[in-house]
Amino acid sequence: MKTRPKRIRPNSLLYGKLPLIIYTVLICSLSFILGYYVGKSTKVPSSQSTLQKEALSSKQEKTEVAQANIKQKKSLNIQTAKKEQVKKEDIKPKPAVQTKPFPIQSKTTNYYTIQVGAFSSKSDAEKVKRRLQKKGYTVFINTSKRGKILYRVRVGRFLKRSDAEAAALKISINEKLKTFIVTEKGTK
Repeated sequence: MKTRPKRIRPNSLLYGKLPLIIYTVLICSLSFILGYYVGKSTKVPSSQSTLQKEALSSKQEKTEVAQANIKQKKSLNIQTAKKEQVKKEDIKPKPAVQTKPFPIQSKTTNYYTIQVGAFSSKSDAEKVKRRLQKKGYTVFINTSKRGKILYRVRVGRFLKRSDAEAAALKISINEKLKTFIVTEKGTK
């Protein structure tokens, strides 16, 4: 009696996937074989050589620590010697040079200034003035007496409009204030 080979049914789980299975098995076996030979080809150091390396590294560490301690002692000696020299000398304190980012230029008839706000309340104008002065700006308050009194907060005095424009841009970016340039005549 002849037996017929069993056919795989189309609705079976493995139907049409035989080439994929064979390909996967081949790739896995090749990667295993390559890994085995690569692992075998690396040299494993003997236990004696690792002990020698550890002994050498510990000796090097000890010498490095000793050298670092010597350097630290020398630097401490140098620092104490410098401190003693400083104590012995009479040092006169130098006056601190204060630079203002927007200097007031006096004795000019026409100049440009940056207005950062106009307030009907003097206390509001003073708050803005103090805030800007803390940050190093040259700030002053100008009052207008046309009808209602306005307290205008202005920053710096410039001979050139281009300098004023650059400073106004800096203030508007850094301080988040709306600025515009005003021309004033006379000195203040």
